Amino acid sequence: MKYEALEPIDKTRAEKLLASKDRDAICRTLISVAMFEDDRHWAQAQCLKFARHDDSFIRGVAATGLGHIARIHGAIDEDEVMPVVRQLLHDSDPATRGKAQDALSDFSTFLGWNSRKLRKLPAA
Repeated sequence: MKYEALEPIDKTRAEKLLASKDRDAICRTLISVAMFEDDRHWAQAQCLKFARHDDSFIRGVAATGLGHIARIHGAIDEDEVMPVVRQLLHDSDPATRGKAQDALSDFSTFLGWNSRKLRKLPAA
């Protein structure tokens, strides 16, 4: 997937695209939702859903989306997000593990989580 500028999309259109089997459409939609959706909880729910997808690339994009949500909204629901990110830290795909590490870095930077809080995570 190459870089392209994304536009906001409404929830109805996003739901249709996320229900498709098109990997690129799913990935573009996840990032658009993470970056532009005002409903943080809905955007987070979409990223969490796709963080469990069969495709490791989509899982990694979902982790990136969680990092964007933390950056843009200054919040995530820790009890829902952290177990999923912990699981991604042990993903079979090294690139996906890296995206989970990037999400943790975003949580630290944009949510002010200190290293003590992140040390609760098991070693990858």
